[in-house]
Amino acid sequence: MPIEELCAEFDIHGIVRTRTAEGGHINVTRIIDAESGRYVLQRLHPKMDVSKLARNYSLYSGVCDRHGWLYPVWLAGREGSCFVRDSEGFFWRMYPFLEGEIREAPLSGKLLYSCGQGLAVMHAIFAEMPAEPEAVYPGLHDTAKYYREYRQILDGEEVCGELRDAGLEELIEKRMEKLPDATAEKCSVVHGDTKLSNILFRNGKVAGCLDLDTIMKGSICEDIADCLRSCCVRGAGPEAAVSECLIAGYADASGQITEAELKERVPAVFDRICFELGLRYYADAISGGKRFGERYPGYRMERARQLLIRERR
Repeated sequence: MPIEELCAEFDIHGIVRTRTAEGGHINVTRIIDAESGRYVLQRLHPKMDVSKLARNYSLYSGVCDRHGWLYPVWLAGREGSCFVRDSEGFFWRMYPFLEGEIREAPLSGKLLYSCGQGLAVMHAIFAEMPAEPEAVYPGLHDTAKYYREYRQILDGEEVCGELRDAGLEELIEKRMEKLPDATAEKCSVVHGDTKLSNILFRNGKVAGCLDLDTIMKGSICEDIADCLRSCCVRGAGPEAAVSECLIAGYADASGQITEAELKERVPAVFDRICFELGLRYYADAISGGKRFGERYPGYRMERARQLLIRERR
């Protein structure tokens, strides 16, 4: 279905320009400039459950509005639904472009502190939701699940033997033997994907967040560690200064957990999610999967090595 027709389904006309948004591995995202303003048009991944998306949206939109927290506000289509289905069976949604600043690493100490404060405010807002969200991606941050999938790839026929790395595979097995149980951490409503490109700044403060499809019951330390990972530009880390600034901001704004507690808990969680992501990149690379885009030849294997072989600072 042409872009103009899809936009018309959401009552957006007078299209001036369209472009594909960079980044993101799940949805196909287009930026639409129209006479009435700028919009985001997304084709959802076919495995996404739109009923869960809609239910979760009904839960977080109210509390975000009440606190003035910015988030993508979906437009209703002609039939009243926020999802429009095209002739190929794909669901699309649309929302006004959120004006603000998406920062890139490295961040100044002041912005890191503000980032930590913003995460704490976000978690406090989510805690007011009238019911728990349903996970659109069950098993997100479940390292044991990704390991089982990795072992299935090794035992399957699609694995490319020439790409396998015996050293990495030995490291993966040793790390899995020592992996701590993380189930006790998962007791809060969290964003689930707190990379910097999902955090919206205005005037040096966090004003909202993007991509709430991953909202779920989880661990605040995972959200903090995931944000730290995206702040760490050299693949190792997190650097002490980066970690301390962000954690201090979180603790000061939260009032529910101390800086000392976070400093004790976050490093192990950081190690686990980096290992988990490296495992997923490696599994994707040796199976020819398409979960992560191959930005250039060997990109996925390079990312796997960066994440799996890290020197602690």
